[in-house]
Amino acid sequence: MLRGIKLSDPEADAVKAIGANASEFREKAGDIARQVAFAGLATIWIFRLDSVATTLLPTELVRPAALLVLTLAFDLLEYVAGTLIWGTRPSFVLKAREQRNLWAKVLFSVDRLPGGNEHLVSRPVRWLFWLKISALISAYALLLRFLAPKAQVF
Repeated sequence: MLRGIKLSDPEADAVKAIGANASEFREKAGDIARQVAFAGLATIWIFRLDSVATTLLPTELVRPAALLVLTLAFDLLEYVAGTLIWGTRPSFVLKAREQRNLWAKVLFSVDRLPGGNEHLVSRPVRWLFWLKISALISAYALLLRFLAPKAQVF
């Protein structure tokens, strides 16, 4: 069942395959985003201002650095949320079935497993993914604005 639509076996298999492909691409995008965030932080570190007492960042690089750290924080939270949601869900659902828990039925569509409202359950993970990507794009826009005059390519 897909959001209340009953599918035949071939259709259900096709939907599962599409979901698996989307999951694979999201996982790869997350891995690449993490590597690009670390590369951005390394680039910012190259342009730090060293003095005898402290190391400072140029003012123009503080916001991109903060956004890159935020990208990594969203990345971590995405995995923690996914682990909490999907790691606790099976035991919670089984317990709720035994107890006929009304809240569990509302939140997890216990009577309609598999399928049902899984898209609602995984929504926080998807939001964290898109927040991570948005923070990364914003950070690189600011970083490129800082680097463009220094490159003197144009």
